[in-house]
This record gives sequence, C-alpha cells and structure tokens, in this order.
Amino acid sequence: MFGLLRRSQRQTEERAATLAAPDAALLELFGATPTVAGASVTPATAMRCTAVRCAVQAIAEAIGQLPVHVYERGEDGAWHAAFGKSIHELAV
Repeated sequence: MFGLLRRSQRQTEERAATLAAPDAALLELFGATPTVAGASVTPATAMRCTAVRCAVQAIAEAIGQLPVHVYERGEDGAWHAAFGKSIHELAV
C-alpha cells in the first residue's frame, strides 16, 4: 500500500525524441518500423527510390486503364449493369 504512494510521487520521466532519432512508439504509431540497418522506411522515403516509384506508377497506370462498371441490385436481388443512370455517366 505504501509503495503505491511512493510510485505516484515519482517524477515523470521525459524523453526527447528528434527526427533523427524518433521514439519507437512514434514509429509504430505512423507505421514505420526501423530496419536492421537502422533506417526507417516510410511511404514517403520509399517513393524517393526510383525503382519503387516506377513500380507504383506502372501499377497505378494499369489500374487506371481498367474499365469502370456500375451495377445496381435488381428487385430479384441479382446485380445488373446500370447503363443510362446518372451515376454511370459520372463514372465513365
């Protein structure tokens, strides 16, 4: 019981995290984990790599060429193409 009082009276430890040496909790919060080499790889730093950027661009351009189809659920519960609808005109 007396140990609880002593613990509550302790001063809070303050740690200073910088951009050069971020705290592990900060890295985990933003989805960046340090590598074995010590450098953290984030989406922003990965996009600076030419090979990664070219791969992302190739995938995005291929997806951008796919046709867009709009479907609506019919009265029978089946999906039917929604040609001539205003949302179809926006999507195409």
